[in-house]
Amino acid sequence: MKIDGLKIAKVLKTAGIDQDKAADLAQELADADDNAEKDMVSLKDLDAINARSDARIEASYARSDARIEAAINRQIVWTVATYAAAAAIIIVAMKL
Repeated sequence: MKIDGLKIAKVLKTAGIDQDKAADLAQELADADDNAEKDMVSLKDLDAINARSDARIEASYARSDARIEAAINRQIVWTVATYAAAAAIIIVAMKL
């Protein structure tokens, strides 16, 4: 958004402020607005931040998925080993 310095100067002059002072004040307001716009974040900046956040979230999900898969695999190994041990005990007991 651009400030119309000429319009502001005319309004200030109409309000009774000296022409030179009105023009200076209007220019200062326009400069302040321009500087404020430079400090504002752009859509490009927001998109970059969003992309980095998405990448971090995806990496976090990948690590979580890997940990869950490893836990499931350990559980499967434990269950199979338990069933094998139980079967071995039953076989040994039947041979006695």
